[in-house]
Amino acid sequence: MKLAIDGRGKLGHLTGEVKKPAADDPKLAAWRSENSMITTWLINLMEPKIGKPHLLIKTAKEVWKAV
Repeated sequence: MKLAIDGRGKLGHLTGEVKKPAADDPKLAAWRSENSMITTWLINLMEPKIGKPHLLIKTAKEVWKAV
C-alpha cells in the first residue's frame, strides 16, 4: 500500500511532510482533493469490515496511523 502511494508521489500526505494549508491559502482546494483521493485509496484497499470505520477519519495521515 505504501509503495503504491509513494509511486504516485503522494507519500508526503502519510508522513506529514505535506501539511494542510491554512483556510485562506489558495492551495487548500488542491490539498483537500489529494487528501480525499489518498484516503479513498487506503480505504478501498482494506477489507470492508476494516475500512468502513475509517470513513469518518478526516485525513489520509490519520487513516494511515490508524491502520
